[in-house]
Amino acid sequence: MGSGGRSFTATKTATTTVSPSKANTTTPTILKPSLSYESTLKQSSSFWTYDGFLWCMGMLQASCFSMVYFVVPLYLGSAVGSVLWTHGQSRTAWAYATPLLISAVLPPVPVPFFISLLKPMLQYFDSYEQIIEVTPVDTIAQVLQGEKNYILAAQPHGVVTYNGILGSVASPPELQGQLPTAVADVVLWTPILKHVIGIFGLISAS
Repeated sequence: MGSGGRSFTATKTATTTVSPSKANTTTPTILKPSLSYESTLKQSSSFWTYDGFLWCMGMLQASCFSMVYFVVPLYLGSAVGSVLWTHGQSRTAWAYATPLLISAVLPPVPVPFFISLLKPMLQYFDSYEQIIEVTPVDTIAQVLQGEKNYILAAQPHGVVTYNGILGSVASPPELQGQLPTAVADVVLWTPILKHVIGIFGLISAS
């Protein structure tokens, strides 16, 4: 984040593909994404440029996924508490708790269209890179056709796996929402939280 005379470089990445006929059939090749661009924010006023706008949008989007872990427990506690406090006689309390009830009974579903709107996060996490392993096997076709399963590990990550989120955002459109993320069961059980994180597609880690 630049201020005054300080600056930083923002980098966006995209997937590099290599024709199977050109790939090494014995030793897979590891490539870094070839499509990238750089922009430098030299002054604080540069935040009003298009790149600065994307950086701010990416920060706000990433913050939503962090804040949900703080806001949801407070909402769940207050919603249940309001219904109990009024002995279930208040329409206002039930209206306040309605999102909780609806989310509790509905399963999370992936939303590829929404994932495509999160591309500014690639501008915010400017150090994010993808390393593509190229093999003569068309793994994307295998995944989409259900011929074979793969497990992708992204490290490091904390409670919110931004590596997984960015990997989903940067993946080809046909794969967005098709590669479920393994999460702790508590995420699948918690109302609201399961639908916010669930836009990427979730399965139980166990």
